[in-house]
Amino acid sequence: MQNYDLIVIGNGSAGDNIARTLGRKGQRVAVVEREHLGGECLNDGCVPSKALIHLSRTATERGLGWDEVVAKVHSTQLLVRGTDPNGGMRADGIDLHWGEASFEAPTAVRVGDAVLSAKEVVVATGTAPGVPPIPGLEAARPQRAPHPPNFLW
Repeated sequence: MQNYDLIVIGNGSAGDNIARTLGRKGQRVAVVEREHLGGECLNDGCVPSKALIHLSRTATERGLGWDEVVAKVHSTQLLVRGTDPNGGMRADGIDLHWGEASFEAPTAVRVGDAVLSAKEVVVATGTAPGVPPIPGLEAARPQRAPHPPNFLW
């Protein structure tokens, strides 16, 4: 069993903020993430949507096709994310555990074969994107954009 002061499940903006704040203050912190660092803002929301809006203004005159636009959005995400596969967490005193978290007890979390324990556990798993109630939008079958390839991590 690995012991921590805090376990944070989920690495969106809320989970990342509390983990880094306490890690930088010298507390022993573990972050558990099952999919990708950065949460919705970096992966599905703020960053890619703003990059796409910016590119949409100049893509045609620059001769960019859809694949090139998507590649540029992904490169913007990589710029924000950085190249460290652990998101710079080690520098902030944080242990990153990849995988699905499940509670074994109120202060014990299993991730794969590892069991983590802590005085406190924060569940910061975020939300799921939804389709706004706009007439006809559901019929258009909007889909979530694919995430950047795993090799970026």
